[in-house]
Amino acid sequence: GRHLSSNPAERRAAWLTGTMSTVWLIAMLLMAVGMMSIGDPRNIFFNFPSPVFQAGLWAILLAVVFTVLAAAFTLVALGSGTWTLRRRIRHVVVVAAGCVTAWILWTLNAVGFNYF
Repeated sequence: GRHLSSNPAERRAAWLTGTMSTVWLIAMLLMAVGMMSIGDPRNIFFNFPSPVFQAGLWAILLAVVFTVLAAAFTLVALGSGTWTLRRRIRHVVVVAAGCVTAWILWTLNAVGFNYF
């Protein structure tokens, strides 16, 4: 069955991780739709960035904020000690994936609004 943590830090960490994952998915979807809306690649100079693409950039920025918060609360939650080993590993892997995604997009200069 579903195990609800009794520790508030663990609940916050779990909520932030779920929210972080959802925002990352929305950001990637918006970016993909924004890129597909261009159509012919030669049009990139005339109608780029589209409003959908700009919304994707905002979502990436929001996802990075949630990733930092999720990473901080993960450290706190891991110290509290009521999660099972399986849940700790799963949680760390998900937050690490968010951190790697944020780092890759940061190095590609895709975080923020440097395109306008």
